Amino acid sequence: GKVADEPFHLLDIPLMNIEAANVDDFLLADTPVSQGNGDTRTDLVITDSTHEIAAGLPEGLQEYSTVAVQQHWGAAPASGDLVATDEADSDPLHGVLYAIEKGAEIDTGEIDPFVHPARRVHAGFIGNTGAATFTENGVNLFDAIVEWLGVPAPAEEIVMQPPTKEG
Repeated sequence: GKVADEPFHLLDIPLMNIEAANVDDFLLADTPVSQGNGDTRTDLVITDSTHEIAAGLPEGLQEYSTVAVQQHWGAAPASGDLVATDEADSDPLHGVLYAIEKGAEIDTGEIDPFVHPARRVHAGFIGNTGAATFTENGVNLFDAIVEWLGVPAPAEEIVMQPPTKEG
């Protein structure tokens, strides 16, 4: 279904999307939208090691998960920065990590392009397991995304208190 009908995708907040089916909802690809679910993999191919969300990883095949994860890819828009593709063939249409800068224009097929109100990242490499299976590379990629998006760190360290039974 749709999760980002207007005006949801107009919110001026950073967004990290991990689901291929939401690439069109959040206008994270040019028209016609190309997206899908890839094979299960433990690695991805860094195509732009210079981008901040590449976390300093060198170009080429990089392991990021301890178990095979189904990756969710989308075609990075012309105004986006493709950082990584799925391992299958390094097809630039199979972007599993790409960034869209605030103010970037997306070709929606309409007369006027859509202008992103905030930074956006498609991080489809995270797949269905989330961060539970990340290697150090995966953690570093995730942290770099959060930092690039400008998500503030907690004001103080979060300490979880286990529940206790009283009385």
